[in-house]
Amino acid sequence: MNKKLGIVVVIILLVVVVVFAGSNFNNKGKNSSNEVVVYSPHGGDERGEYLVKKAKEEIGLDVKFVSAGGSALAERLLNEKENPQADVTMALNQIFLYNLKDNDVLEEYTPSWAGELSESYYDEGYFYGFGRTPEVIAYNVDWFEDNDIDPPTSWLDLTKDEYKGLYTIGPLENQTTRMYLAGLLWRFYDEETGDVTQEGWDFMKKLYENAYSVENINWEDVKEKTPIAIDWYGNIKKQAENYGLNLEYVNDEDGNIISVESLALIKGAKNSENGKKFIDWFGSAEVQADYAKQFFYFGQVPLNSKALSLCDSEIQDASAMFKDQDVDNRKIADKLDEWIKKIELEIM
Repeated sequence: MNKKLGIVVVIILLVVVVVFAGSNFNNKGKNSSNEVVVYSPHGGDERGEYLVKKAKEEIGLDVKFVSAGGSALAERLLNEKENPQADVTMALNQIFLYNLKDNDVLEEYTPSWAGELSESYYDEGYFYGFGRTPEVIAYNVDWFEDNDIDPPTSWLDLTKDEYKGLYTIGPLENQTTRMYLAGLLWRFYDEETGDVTQEGWDFMKKLYENAYSVENINWEDVKEKTPIAIDWYGNIKKQAENYGLNLEYVNDEDGNIISVESLALIKGAKNSENGKKFIDWFGSAEVQADYAKQFFYFGQVPLNSKALSLCDSEIQDASAMFKDQDVDNRKIADKLDEWIKKIELEIM
Protein backbone atom coordinates (compact mmCIF):
# COMPACT_ATOMS: atom_id res chain seq x y z
CA MET A 1 0.00 0.00 0.00
CA ASN A 2 2.81 2.39 0.96
CA LYS A 3 4.63 1.51 -2.26
CA LYS A 4 1.52 2.30 -4.32
CA LEU A 5 1.05 5.55 -2.43
CA GLY A 6 4.66 6.49 -3.12
CA ILE A 7 4.17 5.91 -6.85
CA VAL A 8 1.04 8.09 -6.85
CA VAL A 9 2.91 10.89 -5.07
CA VAL A 10 5.74 10.74 -7.63
CA ILE A 11 3.24 10.89 -10.51
CA ILE A 12 1.47 13.90 -8.96
CA LEU A 13 4.81 15.68 -8.49
CA LEU A 14 5.78 15.02 -12.12
CA VAL A 15 2.45 16.41 -13.33
CA VAL A 16 2.93 19.55 -11.24
CA VAL A 17 6.46 20.04 -12.62
CA VAL A 18 5.28 19.60 -16.24
CA VAL A 19 2.33 21.98 -15.78
CA PHE A 20 4.54 24.60 -14.13
CA ALA A 21 7.17 24.31 -16.85
CA GLY A 22 4.53 24.56 -19.55
CA SER A 23 3.00 27.61 -17.90
CA ASN A 24 6.41 29.22 -17.62
CA PHE A 25 7.15 28.50 -21.29
CA ASN A 26 3.82 29.96 -22.39
CA ASN A 27 4.42 33.08 -20.32
CA LYS A 28 7.76 33.54 -22.02
CA GLY A 29 6.04 33.23 -25.37
CA LYS A 30 3.65 35.98 -24.28
CA ASN A 31 6.63 38.18 -23.33
CA SER A 32 7.56 37.85 -19.68
CA SER A 33 10.86 39.64 -20.36
CA ASN A 34 11.85 43.19 -21.22
CA GLU A 35 13.42 42.23 -24.54
CA VAL A 36 12.62 43.90 -27.85
CA VAL A 37 14.24 42.79 -31.12
CA VAL A 38 14.85 45.62 -33.58
CA TYR A 39 15.92 45.12 -37.20
CA SER A 40 17.79 48.24 -38.29
CA PRO A 41 20.63 49.45 -40.53
CA HIS A 42 21.59 51.70 -37.59
CA GLY A 43 22.04 48.90 -35.07
CA GLY A 44 25.62 47.92 -35.80
CA ASP A 45 27.41 51.18 -34.94
CA GLU A 46 27.56 53.74 -32.17
CA ARG A 47 23.91 54.67 -32.74
CA GLY A 48 22.89 51.15 -31.77
CA GLU A 49 25.14 51.20 -28.69
CA TYR A 50 23.61 54.51 -27.63
CA LEU A 51 20.04 53.24 -27.99
CA VAL A 52 20.71 49.99 -26.13
CA LYS A 53 22.10 51.92 -23.15
CA LYS A 54 19.50 54.73 -23.21
CA ALA A 55 16.48 52.43 -23.62
CA LYS A 56 17.63 50.34 -20.67
CA GLU A 57 18.13 53.41 -18.49
CA GLU A 58 14.95 55.28 -19.44
CA ILE A 59 12.28 52.63 -20.06
CA GLY A 60 13.84 49.38 -18.85
CA LEU A 61 13.90 47.67 -22.27
CA ASP A 62 16.62 45.25 -23.35
CA VAL A 63 17.07 46.19 -27.01
CA LYS A 64 18.56 43.49 -29.25
CA PHE A 65 19.58 44.84 -32.65
CA VAL A 66 19.91 42.84 -35.85
CA SER A 67 21.79 45.05 -38.27
CA ALA A 68 22.25 44.81 -42.04
CA GLY A 69 21.56 46.83 -45.17
CA GLY A 70 17.99 47.95 -45.78
CA SER A 71 17.42 45.63 -48.71
CA ALA A 72 18.72 42.59 -46.80
CA LEU A 73 16.59 43.37 -43.76
CA ALA A 74 13.45 43.86 -45.86
CA GLU A 75 14.03 40.51 -47.55
CA ARG A 76 14.64 38.82 -44.19
CA LEU A 77 11.39 40.23 -42.80
CA LEU A 78 9.51 38.83 -45.80
CA ASN A 79 11.15 35.42 -45.38
CA GLU A 80 10.28 35.35 -41.66
CA LYS A 81 6.66 36.34 -42.19
CA GLU A 82 5.27 33.01 -40.90
CA ASN A 83 7.60 33.00 -37.90
CA PRO A 84 8.62 36.60 -37.18
CA GLN A 85 11.83 37.09 -35.24
CA ALA A 86 11.74 40.91 -35.12
CA ASP A 87 9.42 43.07 -33.05
CA VAL A 88 10.20 46.40 -34.70
CA THR A 89 11.86 47.58 -37.87
CA MET A 90 13.67 50.88 -37.56
CA ALA A 91 15.17 53.07 -40.35
CA LEU A 92 13.89 51.26 -43.42
CA ASN A 93 12.59 53.76 -45.95
CA GLN A 94 9.00 54.12 -47.12
CA ILE A 95 9.51 52.19 -50.36
CA PHE A 96 10.58 49.03 -48.51
CA LEU A 97 7.82 49.51 -45.96
CA TYR A 98 5.04 49.79 -48.55
CA ASN A 99 6.19 46.42 -49.88
CA LEU A 100 6.20 44.91 -46.37
CA LYS A 101 2.75 46.35 -45.71
CA ASP A 102 1.40 44.90 -48.96
CA ASN A 103 2.77 41.50 -47.95
CA ASP A 104 1.03 41.64 -44.55
CA VAL A 105 4.29 41.81 -42.57
CA LEU A 106 3.41 44.96 -40.60
CA GLU A 107 1.01 45.32 -37.67
CA GLU A 108 -1.21 48.37 -37.39
CA TYR A 109 -0.02 50.73 -34.68
CA THR A 110 -0.20 54.50 -34.27
CA PRO A 111 2.56 56.00 -32.08
CA SER A 112 1.81 58.57 -29.42
CA TRP A 113 3.84 61.19 -31.36
CA ALA A 114 2.16 60.65 -34.76
CA GLY A 115 0.48 64.07 -34.59
CA GLU A 116 3.91 65.74 -34.62
CA LEU A 117 4.64 64.59 -38.21
CA SER A 118 3.52 66.08 -41.50
CA GLU A 119 1.34 63.78 -43.63
CA SER A 120 4.04 63.03 -46.22
CA TYR A 121 6.15 61.32 -43.56
CA TYR A 122 3.86 58.44 -42.59
CA ASP A 123 1.42 55.82 -43.84
CA GLU A 124 -1.42 56.06 -41.37
CA GLY A 125 -1.62 53.12 -39.02
CA TYR A 126 1.43 51.27 -40.33
CA PHE A 127 4.73 53.16 -40.47
CA TYR A 128 5.90 56.54 -39.25
CA GLY A 129 9.01 58.50 -40.19
CA PHE A 130 11.54 59.75 -37.68
CA GLY A 131 14.54 60.80 -39.79
CA ARG A 132 15.11 62.59 -43.08
CA THR A 133 18.04 61.36 -45.22
CA PRO A 134 18.61 63.08 -48.59
CA GLU A 135 20.39 61.11 -51.32
CA VAL A 136 22.85 63.61 -52.77
CA ILE A 137 25.74 64.35 -55.11
CA ALA A 138 28.89 66.00 -53.79
CA TYR A 139 32.10 66.90 -55.60
CA ASN A 140 35.74 67.53 -54.70
CA VAL A 141 36.11 71.30 -55.17
CA ASP A 142 39.92 71.15 -55.32
CA TRP A 143 39.95 68.53 -58.09
CA PHE A 144 37.53 70.47 -60.30
CA GLU A 145 39.46 73.71 -59.81
CA ASP A 146 42.80 72.01 -60.55
CA ASN A 147 41.40 70.44 -63.73
CA ASP A 148 39.49 73.57 -64.81
CA ILE A 149 36.21 71.65 -65.24
CA ASP A 150 32.84 72.96 -64.12
CA PRO A 151 31.18 70.67 -61.57
CA PRO A 152 27.72 69.16 -62.21
CA THR A 153 24.71 71.22 -61.23
CA SER A 154 22.04 68.49 -61.42
CA TRP A 155 21.55 64.73 -61.31
CA LEU A 156 20.96 64.68 -65.05
CA ASP A 157 24.41 66.19 -65.68
CA LEU A 158 26.06 62.89 -64.70
CA THR A 159 25.61 61.47 -68.19
CA LYS A 160 27.63 64.30 -69.80
CA ASP A 161 30.89 63.30 -71.44
CA GLU A 162 33.04 65.49 -69.16
CA TYR A 163 32.00 63.42 -66.13
CA LYS A 164 32.76 60.01 -67.64
CA GLY A 165 34.66 57.84 -65.14
CA LEU A 166 34.40 60.41 -62.34
CA TYR A 167 31.86 58.63 -60.10
CA THR A 168 30.85 55.17 -58.90
CA ILE A 169 27.36 53.72 -58.62
CA GLY A 170 26.71 51.67 -55.50
CA PRO A 171 25.64 48.01 -55.49
CA LEU A 172 21.95 47.41 -56.19
CA GLU A 173 21.39 45.72 -52.83
CA ASN A 174 22.19 49.00 -51.06
CA GLN A 175 19.15 50.94 -49.85
CA THR A 176 20.87 54.22 -50.81
CA THR A 177 21.59 53.08 -54.38
CA ARG A 178 18.02 51.95 -54.91
CA MET A 179 16.72 55.26 -53.65
CA TYR A 180 18.75 57.53 -55.90
CA LEU A 181 18.16 55.31 -58.93
CA ALA A 182 14.43 55.44 -58.12
CA GLY A 183 14.62 59.22 -57.92
CA LEU A 184 16.32 59.40 -61.31
CA LEU A 185 13.86 57.05 -63.00
CA TRP A 186 10.94 58.96 -61.51
CA ARG A 187 12.01 61.99 -63.54
CA PHE A 188 11.05 59.96 -66.61
CA TYR A 189 7.88 58.42 -65.20
CA ASP A 190 4.86 58.58 -67.51
CA GLU A 191 1.55 58.80 -65.63
CA GLU A 192 -0.38 57.57 -68.68
CA THR A 193 1.56 54.32 -69.07
CA GLY A 194 2.43 53.95 -65.39
CA ASP A 195 6.08 53.31 -66.19
CA VAL A 196 9.42 54.84 -67.18
CA THR A 197 9.76 56.16 -70.74
CA GLN A 198 12.36 54.91 -73.20
CA GLU A 199 14.17 58.22 -72.70
CA GLY A 200 14.52 57.27 -69.05
CA TRP A 201 16.03 53.89 -69.82
CA ASP A 202 18.41 55.47 -72.34
CA PHE A 203 19.48 57.87 -69.60
CA MET A 204 20.02 54.98 -67.17
CA LYS A 205 22.14 53.12 -69.73
CA LYS A 206 24.31 56.20 -70.23
CA LEU A 207 24.57 56.71 -66.46
CA TYR A 208 26.07 53.25 -66.06
CA GLU A 209 28.32 53.64 -69.10
CA ASN A 210 29.72 56.87 -67.63
CA ALA A 211 30.39 55.34 -64.19
CA TYR A 212 33.93 54.41 -63.18
CA SER A 213 32.64 51.25 -61.52
CA VAL A 214 29.73 49.68 -59.69
CA GLU A 215 30.85 49.28 -56.08
CA ASN A 216 30.85 51.02 -52.74
CA ILE A 217 32.67 54.35 -52.74
CA ASN A 218 36.42 54.28 -52.09
CA TRP A 219 36.77 57.58 -50.27
CA GLU A 220 40.52 57.78 -50.94
CA ASP A 221 39.64 57.79 -54.65
CA VAL A 222 37.45 60.87 -54.19
CA LYS A 223 40.67 62.87 -53.76
CA GLU A 224 41.85 62.20 -57.33
CA LYS A 225 40.27 59.32 -59.27
CA THR A 226 36.51 59.67 -58.71
CA PRO A 227 35.93 63.24 -57.45
CA ILE A 228 32.11 62.97 -57.66
CA ALA A 229 30.47 61.15 -54.75
CA ILE A 230 26.88 59.88 -54.82
CA ASP A 231 25.62 58.75 -51.43
CA TRP A 232 23.37 59.65 -48.51
CA TYR A 233 24.03 63.07 -47.04
CA GLY A 234 25.12 61.92 -43.60
CA ASN A 235 27.75 59.52 -44.91
CA ILE A 236 29.20 62.10 -47.30
CA LYS A 237 29.34 64.61 -44.44
CA LYS A 238 31.05 62.09 -42.18
CA GLN A 239 33.57 60.83 -44.77
CA ALA A 240 34.50 64.37 -45.84
CA GLU A 241 35.58 64.98 -42.25
CA ASN A 242 37.33 61.59 -41.96
CA TYR A 243 39.35 62.01 -45.18
CA GLY A 244 39.87 65.77 -45.11
CA LEU A 245 37.92 66.33 -48.33
CA ASN A 246 36.83 69.77 -49.51
CA LEU A 247 33.38 68.79 -50.78
CA GLU A 248 30.42 70.83 -51.93
CA TYR A 249 26.92 69.56 -52.65
CA VAL A 250 24.95 69.74 -55.87
CA ASN A 251 21.68 71.49 -55.13
CA ASP A 252 19.52 70.29 -58.01
CA GLU A 253 16.64 72.69 -58.65
CA ASP A 254 14.36 69.67 -59.15
CA GLY A 255 15.34 68.34 -55.74
CA ASN A 256 16.80 65.19 -54.26
CA ILE A 257 14.93 62.03 -53.41
CA ILE A 258 14.61 61.77 -49.63
CA SER A 259 14.77 58.54 -47.66
CA VAL A 260 12.19 58.80 -44.88
CA GLU A 261 13.61 56.49 -42.22
CA SER A 262 10.66 55.00 -40.41
CA LEU A 263 9.46 52.84 -37.53
CA ALA A 264 6.97 49.99 -37.82
CA LEU A 265 5.64 47.17 -35.65
CA ILE A 266 5.99 43.62 -37.01
CA LYS A 267 2.86 41.49 -37.27
CA GLY A 268 2.91 38.50 -34.94
CA ALA A 269 5.86 39.89 -32.98
CA LYS A 270 6.76 37.90 -29.89
CA ASN A 271 7.36 41.06 -27.87
CA SER A 272 4.63 43.23 -29.37
CA GLU A 273 3.95 45.34 -26.28
CA ASN A 274 7.65 46.04 -25.86
CA GLY A 275 7.78 46.93 -29.55
CA LYS A 276 5.05 49.55 -29.05
CA LYS A 277 6.88 50.87 -26.01
CA PHE A 278 10.11 51.21 -27.99
CA ILE A 279 8.38 53.01 -30.89
CA ASP A 280 6.60 55.46 -28.56
CA TRP A 281 9.86 56.17 -26.73
CA PHE A 282 12.31 56.42 -29.62
CA GLY A 283 10.10 58.64 -31.80
CA SER A 284 9.29 61.06 -28.99
CA ALA A 285 10.47 64.66 -29.27
CA GLU A 286 12.99 64.52 -26.41
CA VAL A 287 14.68 61.32 -27.55
CA GLN A 288 14.74 62.39 -31.19
CA ALA A 289 16.29 65.76 -30.34
CA ASP A 290 19.01 64.09 -28.28
CA TYR A 291 19.58 61.45 -30.99
CA ALA A 292 20.07 64.23 -33.57
CA LYS A 293 22.44 66.09 -31.25
CA GLN A 294 24.52 62.98 -30.56
CA PHE A 295 24.73 61.83 -34.17
CA PHE A 296 24.52 64.89 -36.36
CA TYR A 297 27.82 63.79 -37.96
CA PHE A 298 25.64 61.03 -39.49
CA GLY A 299 23.36 63.77 -40.82
CA GLN A 300 20.57 62.81 -38.43
CA VAL A 301 17.73 65.34 -38.77
CA PRO A 302 14.44 64.60 -36.98
CA LEU A 303 11.06 64.76 -38.72
CA ASN A 304 9.19 65.22 -35.45
CA SER A 305 8.34 68.94 -35.46
CA LYS A 306 8.65 69.24 -31.67
CA ALA A 307 12.02 67.46 -31.76
CA LEU A 308 13.30 69.81 -34.45
CA SER A 309 12.29 72.83 -32.36
CA LEU A 310 14.48 71.45 -29.55
CA CYS A 311 17.53 71.18 -31.82
CA ASP A 312 20.17 73.84 -32.38
CA SER A 313 20.27 76.08 -35.46
CA GLU A 314 22.79 73.89 -37.33
CA ILE A 315 20.44 70.91 -37.30
CA GLN A 316 17.42 73.07 -38.09
CA ASP A 317 19.26 74.59 -41.06
CA ALA A 318 20.20 71.09 -42.30
CA SER A 319 16.52 70.14 -42.38
CA ALA A 320 16.01 72.66 -45.20
CA MET A 321 19.40 72.22 -46.88
CA PHE A 322 18.11 70.07 -49.74
CA LYS A 323 14.89 70.46 -51.66
CA ASP A 324 12.65 67.38 -51.64
CA GLN A 325 12.10 65.84 -55.06
CA ASP A 326 8.40 65.55 -55.81
CA VAL A 327 7.87 61.78 -55.96
CA ASP A 328 5.11 59.28 -55.23
CA ASN A 329 6.73 56.65 -53.00
CA ARG A 330 3.61 54.47 -53.20
CA LYS A 331 3.94 54.19 -57.00
CA ILE A 332 7.71 53.77 -56.82
CA ALA A 333 7.26 50.94 -54.32
CA ASP A 334 4.98 49.13 -56.76
CA LYS A 335 7.55 49.36 -59.59
CA LEU A 336 10.99 49.44 -58.00
CA ASP A 337 11.74 45.70 -57.94
CA GLU A 338 10.84 45.54 -61.63
CA TRP A 339 13.05 48.54 -62.40
CA ILE A 340 16.00 47.13 -60.44
CA LYS A 341 15.67 43.80 -62.22
CA LYS A 342 15.69 45.57 -65.60
CA ILE A 343 18.85 47.49 -64.61
CA GLU A 344 20.52 44.29 -63.47
CA LEU A 345 19.61 42.19 -66.52
CA GLU A 346 19.58 44.71 -69.37
CA ILE A 347 21.80 47.66 -68.39
CA MET A 348 24.60 46.64 -66.04
